Amino acid sequence: MLFVSLPGASSEVPSVVKGLHHLALLKDTTVAQLRALAESLPGVEHVLAGKHSNALLMDEVARCWPQAKVHVFYQEERQWREYATRETSHNVSVRDSDTATKVTVAAKKPAANNTPPKSNSLEDQARDLVWKCYLQHAWGEQKNQIQINQLQGKFELLLTQDSELMFLQHGWDKAVREGREAHRLDNELTSLLRSGKSDAEIQAWLERIGKQAPKRVANHLRKSFKKVCKDRQNNQQKIRQAHGYKPSMPEVELTEQGHPNAIANLQPSPQWTLLIDETGQSFDATADELHDANKELGKVVGLLLPQGLTLPSLPNSFHATDEPTDTVERALANLLQHPVGIFGFTSKDPVSGRYSWFQKIQQLSRWVLQLLPMQPGQETRVDIQIERYSGYDENYDLKAVGELLVADLVEINPERFGQLRLNMNFIDKSGHPANGYVDTIANCWGSSVAAKKKLLNLAKLPGHCLIRPSDDAVYERLLSAMEGSSPLRAADWYSLLQSAGDQVENNTAMVFGCLQQLGGRVKADPNIWNSYLAEVQQRLRVKDYQLSGLARALDWLERYQPADVSLPKSLKLQQQSVRLALANHQGYSDNADLLELARLATTLKDEMAPQACEALLRVVVAATNAMDFSSCEGLLDEWLALPAATVGLLNHGKLHSTQGQLLAFQGRYQEADVCFTEAMRQFDRLSDSAQAKREINQTRSYQQFAYLRNPALSDESFKDGLMAYLADVVPGNATKPLFERLARSGHAVRFAQQLGWRAMQERPAVFADEPAQMLKIQDQWQQEQDHPWPLIMFWRGWALWQAGQQQEAQALWQDAITLCADNGPTLLWISQVWQAVTAALSDAMPVPSEAVRQALRDQLPLANHAALEQLCTAPQTEPVWLLAQLEACLPFNFH
Repeated sequence: MLFVSLPGASSEVPSVVKGLHHLALLKDTTVAQLRALAESLPGVEHVLAGKHSNALLMDEVARCWPQAKVHVFYQEERQWREYATRETSHNVSVRDSDTATKVTVAAKKPAANNTPPKSNSLEDQARDLVWKCYLQHAWGEQKNQIQINQLQGKFELLLTQDSELMFLQHGWDKAVREGREAHRLDNELTSLLRSGKSDAEIQAWLERIGKQAPKRVANHLRKSFKKVCKDRQNNQQKIRQAHGYKPSMPEVELTEQGHPNAIANLQPSPQWTLLIDETGQSFDATADELHDANKELGKVVGLLLPQGLTLPSLPNSFHATDEPTDTVERALANLLQHPVGIFGFTSKDPVSGRYSWFQKIQQLSRWVLQLLPMQPGQETRVDIQIERYSGYDENYDLKAVGELLVADLVEINPERFGQLRLNMNFIDKSGHPANGYVDTIANCWGSSVAAKKKLLNLAKLPGHCLIRPSDDAVYERLLSAMEGSSPLRAADWYSLLQSAGDQVENNTAMVFGCLQQLGGRVKADPNIWNSYLAEVQQRLRVKDYQLSGLARALDWLERYQPADVSLPKSLKLQQQSVRLALANHQGYSDNADLLELARLATTLKDEMAPQACEALLRVVVAATNAMDFSSCEGLLDEWLALPAATVGLLNHGKLHSTQGQLLAFQGRYQEADVCFTEAMRQFDRLSDSAQAKREINQTRSYQQFAYLRNPALSDESFKDGLMAYLADVVPGNATKPLFERLARSGHAVRFAQQLGWRAMQERPAVFADEPAQMLKIQDQWQQEQDHPWPLIMFWRGWALWQAGQQQEAQALWQDAITLCADNGPTLLWISQVWQAVTAALSDAMPVPSEAVRQALRDQLPLANHAALEQLCTAPQTEPVWLLAQLEACLPFNFH
C-alpha cells in the first residue's frame, strides 16, 4: 500500500495517507515514465498533487491507477480537495482533526444515467456545469454552440464568486476534450453502421475503443449503439405492423390555385397561431451529405391555424412515432378537413441555411409570415410556438428575435407588415392542444415506413406544402431567393409573373414586395436581366406562354432594365422581337415598329442570323395581323435562299411554314401544302426529337386548317387526316372517344381544339356523332383568355345553338366577344365579324356598332370590310353562307 506525490505536490499530507509507503516523482517525470512506473506499481491508492502540477500527468494518473484518488492541495487555504477525475464526478469535504486541513473523500457514485446529484453549493453547481459541458460537446459542438456558450458563462461567473473553484478549470478543459472525442467517435460509429457492419463487428469495435477511451466516452458510445438497436427494433416492428396497410383517407384534390392547405391559398385572419416542429437530426452542413430520403436529414414543419379554429382534440401525450398507423391516419385526415396552412422545407434545400436548427426555425417563421394572407389596413397578430429542442426550452426569451424579424419585414414592405404584431416562444410537447398535429406531419415526412409515405402522398403535401430541393414551388422559391445570395431562377421568375395576376401591382400583397426586392437586384446586374429576357424568348420559341403572363413579364423587364446599360443592337433586337410577339398575339400592329425591327434584323443578318430570322418571322406575323398577306413574300424568299446552316435548321423550317401560311391566307391551298410539307421535312432533321415533334405537330395544324377549306379534298379524306392528327396530339385515355378527349383538353392542344370544333361545322356530313361527344361533357370544358380560346368559345356556342341550348350559346358568344374586344385591332375585327355572325343566328345578339366598324376601316384598311357589311345587313342565316362570309372576313385560321 503506497501513495505517490506528483511534481508540485505539497510536503504536507492528508491523514488518509499516513502510514502508507510514499513515492515522490522527480520534477521532469514524463507521461511515458509514469506509465512504466504504473506497470511495476499497480497498487497505488492515493496520488497527491498541487495546483500547478502537470495536467497531462494528472490525466494519465486516472488511466494508470483508476482506483486511486487524486488529492490537490491549495496552499492559501491549507486545504486538500479531490481532483475531478472521470471516476469521481462529485465530492464532499470533511475535517481532518489531526492536521487541521480538509480532506476530500468520494461521495456516492452518480446514478446509472451518469447524471450527478443536485446540490446548492457553488462547487456542486460548477461540477454540474462541467458535466453538462461534456454532454453538449458529445452531442455536437457546432449545433449546441449556444448552449455551450451559456454554460461557459455560468461556469466563469461561479469561478469569480469563489476563487477556490479554480481547480475545476482543468476539469472543464478536460470535459471539452473528451466531449469532442465522444462526438468524433460517435460519428465514426454512425459511419460503421451505414457501411453495413454487423452488430458483432460493432461490439468488437466498442470493446477496442473502451480500452483506450475515457470511461464516460466509452459509456456514451455504448448508449448510442444501444439506442440505434432499440430504434431499429421499433422500426422493424412498425414496418411489420404497417405491412399491407391500406389507407382509407381520400386523396386531396388540387385546385387551379394549388394545394388547399398552401398558406397563400388561405383566407385572411386577424390572428394566427403557427406551431413549429422538426424531424431528423442533421440541420447543419452535414445535411448535404445525406440522401433526400435519409431520416437523419433535418426538416422543419409549420402548421398555421386561423383565429377561432377548433381541431378534434388529441391526447396531451400524443406522439405520432409511438402511435399505430391508423391513429396517425385519422389525425392527418382530420387536420386536412380544416382551413389550416402547412409549410416545411429540408436542411438540404439550396437556399436553406447550414448553421443550426434555430436558423431553420427563423427561416421558416420568416417565410410563413411572407406567405401569410393579410387584410390591408387591418392589424394581424401571429403567435409562433416552437416545440423545444436540444436545450432550447421555455426559459428562452424570444422577444428580441421576434422584434428583429418584424423590423426586417417592415423594411421590405411597410404597407403589408406595418400592422403585424408577433409573439414567439418555446413550448413543450403538450404546450398547445394542436401540437400533436404538426408532430404528425413531421413524423410522416421523416418516417421510412411505407404506409406513412402513402399517407403523405394521399395528402399531396410533398412538392406543394412540404418543399423538397427539387420541387418547383414558385412562391416559396421567390422567398428563398430573397434570403439567399442566388437570384430567382429565370423559369421561376416567369412562372411567378404568369400566375401572380393582379398581386404583381398590389402593394399590400406578398408578391409585390418580393418582386420589388428582386427588381432592385436585377437592375444592378445586367446578367440576371438578360437571363430573364432569354427565358421569355424561349417561351415564345416553343409557344409555352399565356398573353397575360407574357405582358407582365415584359412590363417587369422594362421597369427594372439596368439604368447604366446601353443595350447593344443584339439585345435591342431581342427585346423588340419579344414585344412584337406579344403585340401579334394581342392583335396589335404598328407599321413604324415593324419597319424598325425589319431594318434591325437585316442589319444583324451576318452577325446573328438565327436571332434576326426569328425577329423577321414575327414581322411577317404582324403583317398578317394587319391583313397584309402578300407584301412579305419577297422578304421570305430572300431568307429562304440562305443556307439552312446560316439561320439554323429550326428557323429554316419555320420560314417554309410561314410561307405556307401566307399562301393559305390567300386561298392558294395547293401551294401552301407544298410549303408545309417541306417545313415538316426540315423539322424532322432536328436532333432534338421532342422539339421536332412539337414543330411538326404545329405545322400539321396549319396544314389541317388549309385542308379544311380546300375544295379539292373530299370530306372523307379530310376526316381521315384530321383523326390521325388528333390521335397524335390529344392526351387522355385512348379508350375514350377521341372528340370527347379533345373537348376535355386544355392549353397544350388549344389549336387542335379550335380545329375540331370548326371542322364539325364546316364539314358536317362526316361528323355526325362527334358534336354529341363534345357537348355531353360541357361541365368539364376548360377555358382561358388568350388566343385562340375566344374562337373556341364561338364554335362551342355554335354547337350549343344547333343543339337547342340557346341561352348557353349566347352567354359563350358574349364572353368571347368581350375577350376579343379588349385587345388590339385584329382581335377587335374578329369580335365584330363574329358578332355579326351570331346576330344572324340569334335575334338576342346585337349587331356590331357602326362606330366600331368605322374605326376599324382606319385601323385595318386591308381587311374585307365589304364582306363584313354584307354580314351585318344581309337577311340570310344559312350556315353555308355564313361560313363563306366568315372565310371572306377571316381567312385561313383566323376563325
